[in-house]
Amino acid sequence: MKILFVFHISSMMGGANISGLNLVRGLRSYGHDVTVLCPGPGHLHDTLMTEGFEVIVERFFMAWPHLDNNLSSYMKFFPKALRNSIHNRKALKEVLPRLRAINPDIVHSNTGVMDFGLKIAKALGKPHITHFREFGYRDTGSMMWHSSAFRKYPRQWNIAITRETADFHRLPASRTDIIYNPVYSLHERRELSAAPGEYILYVGGLYPSKGLEDLIEAYAALPPDLRTSHSLKIAGTTFDHVYEASLRQKCESLRIAGSVEWLGHRDDVSLLMSGAMVTVIPSHNEAFGRTMAEAMFNNCLVIARDAHGLHEQFEIGIQRTGHEIGLRFTDVPSLTLRLTEALTNPRGHYRQMVDDARATVEQEYSTEGNIASVDRLYKTIASSEK
Repeated sequence: MKILFVFHISSMMGGANISGLNLVRGLRSYGHDVTVLCPGPGHLHDTLMTEGFEVIVERFFMAWPHLDNNLSSYMKFFPKALRNSIHNRKALKEVLPRLRAINPDIVHSNTGVMDFGLKIAKALGKPHITHFREFGYRDTGSMMWHSSAFRKYPRQWNIAITRETADFHRLPASRTDIIYNPVYSLHERRELSAAPGEYILYVGGLYPSKGLEDLIEAYAALPPDLRTSHSLKIAGTTFDHVYEASLRQKCESLRIAGSVEWLGHRDDVSLLMSGAMVTVIPSHNEAFGRTMAEAMFNNCLVIARDAHGLHEQFEIGIQRTGHEIGLRFTDVPSLTLRLTEALTNPRGHYRQMVDDARATVEQEYSTEGNIASVDRLYKTIASSEK
């Protein structure tokens, strides 16, 4: 089939584009003719071009501007929304002639924070898939007021990365598949050999929804000797440099700055995970929690907030193995307690938990299984169009 795959940004920040890139690679291996639409140049765009994909660049904006919890952001929101709407109408008009020539069978939007793919599908009279990888404002800072447009389009289909994501967006069961994000490939299994390190690891964006402030407070509450012997490594970047500065200042005020390492973007996350004492996922609103599954695949003990997509992963683990696959917490005191347990018990104490976690990821989150599920949905859509 001819697939037009639409990405919302052209960088490789965040799990959505990592998962989307793996998906288009897999779809091509299944024989689908994939054309990719990107809103600009960037790492993702360059990677796709290097790998021989046909890539169309047309600048467009997400359905609604990003909204931060401050007065300036609120004041600029609606002027930016008007700008987005006007610009996107022009962008759609400009790109349609080329897309009509391609004549895709399906338009697949990689995330739900944009409606540009839906507008393309409507203009071309084609089926549209929205890949719901987020809740919206509570995890990405992006409003989802356009969600009703997805539900109203008669040729709309949906993929949700967790059951809770589907329920949150009130997606119809008859046109929605729950397909978990892929974390590893069956052809790339490997045992990483990083030397064990005496550190706590955080991997992810530096944004309020990620809960990093809670981790910093919990780390500061550890006994001084544990902080001395176990540093906190933070691997991640952000566009919100004011917030990053506030995090660094928080470490200074709590007198733990000397024990916190800011690693920035890293390409060796798997090795960092395999060597860590524990990887912590403190997100308040995680639709899936790719970092949690990645750490488990890399044989790292996980401490994660017992909420939303992270909770769903915990429950899947219990269903598959009959045991807990990580340590759960609900607030800062309980996170401090879990950290203390993880740092004071010998590494072998959690061997069964780590093994069960790895087995759960291997059973549930393979790239091949993800691609096969999407391919089956494509076939269902094709049959419905006849």
